[in-house]
Amino acid sequence: MLWSSFKNNRYCIGQAISTTGKIAGPWRQSDVLLYEAHGSHGMLFHTFDARLMLTLHGPNTPPGTERAQLVELIDAGDCLKPAK
Repeated sequence: MLWSSFKNNRYCIGQAISTTGKIAGPWRQSDVLLYEAHGSHGMLFHTFDARLMLTLHGPNTPPGTERAQLVELIDAGDCLKPAK
């Protein structure tokens, strides 16, 4: 599950992982943030060449400055991590 909140007055995207693989959980919060550079409301997709990507809006600043951001992710097995 992806969620958006604030850390150090910046919008960020975190993740929670179902320990059973079921929607009912229970859920474990990951210490790994997927995005910390002041953007949020992320969604995941796979590219045509099978890369896992996070798309979001950012930076979270006055209207007219936000743009789509793309971040490549790695599935580390127990959580997702930014590729870079």
